[in-house]
Amino acid sequence: SAWLLSAMRMVPAGKDVRAVIYRDVLVFFRSPAEWGQLFILAALVVIYLYNIRYMPSEIAPFRVAVTLLNFATLCFVVASVAARFAFTSIGGEGKAFFTTKALPVSPQRYVLAKFLFTAVPLTFCAALVFFFAGRLIDIRGMPFAFFLTASVAASLFLSALAVYMGSRSPLFDERNPAKMLMTAEGLLYMFFSMAYAGLLVVLSARPVYSHYLGMLGGENGPRVWLTATGRVILATLPAVLVFNLAVRRVASTQQK
Repeated sequence: SAWLLSAMRMVPAGKDVRAVIYRDVLVFFRSPAEWGQLFILAALVVIYLYNIRYMPSEIAPFRVAVTLLNFATLCFVVASVAARFAFTSIGGEGKAFFTTKALPVSPQRYVLAKFLFTAVPLTFCAALVFFFAGRLIDIRGMPFAFFLTASVAASLFLSALAVYMGSRSPLFDERNPAKMLMTAEGLLYMFFSMAYAGLLVVLSARPVYSHYLGMLGGENGPRVWLTATGRVILATLPAVLVFNLAVRRVASTQQK
């Protein structure tokens, strides 16, 4: 744990936030069940990249459309991972959650730690997977930059949404994460996350359509992709509101 503690010192989030993240990381590494799920996820990523590597050459002209489908798949994977780790992060504390009121950690800093614990590695992994997928499919320029930005935005928003929905009615007596997700809040998270992923796909469809119009002599330029990027960022801004709502829920729960 010495190397982990050294790595935590590099996180520019304050000692209180780093302490919560450090504790959660230790719990994660000491739980064999968590590692098993990551191995399964890693195997799926390898299969995903392998299939892209051997994409039939006859569909190469449609690589941007294929990238849109890959992005939709990535959004669903990110939503699932956020559900498993961010949604259950507060309920997984058990009765120990109520001791946080006695700690020198404000509800805002506590929620920030829970958010960063999932959002940072999830965003990094999503961007990395999409980067390699883009290199394998040989997509470059503005389409590549747009989908990479959208992948990062999706990871941040879905992590914040999962923390908030998990803070609404956390099951402190339930140790099975799967059962935590089978609640009204868990089902609502699944619905809202799928709706958000669908919104990003719809926003992405416009520049993809313009791209193929450009191949036929129509409109095709960086302005279309920049406009779509702005819309994706705008659709992600509610993450700030969701984060603040999570802070209020945690503060209210601590008072009980």
